[in-house]
Amino acid sequence: MLGSLGGSPSYLEDDRLPVCPSCTGTMEFAAHLEEGMTRETAMNLGGQLGYVFVCRPCRKGAFLTD
Repeated sequence: MLGSLGGSPSYLEDDRLPVCPSCTGTMEFAAHLEEGMTRETAMNLGGQLGYVFVCRPCRKGAFLTD
């Protein structure tokens, strides 16, 4: 698996940022995941990128693909 932690989501439009189901605030970007190039690093994202978001106060998370 390849990717990065923190920063800002690459290739994801602002209008797709998830909202916390508990407090309705915009969730914070946590990680960006990519499919690996070898069998050892492969992850089945269907050729897409994966994005992990969190709402720290509510302890909720969300996962999007793009």
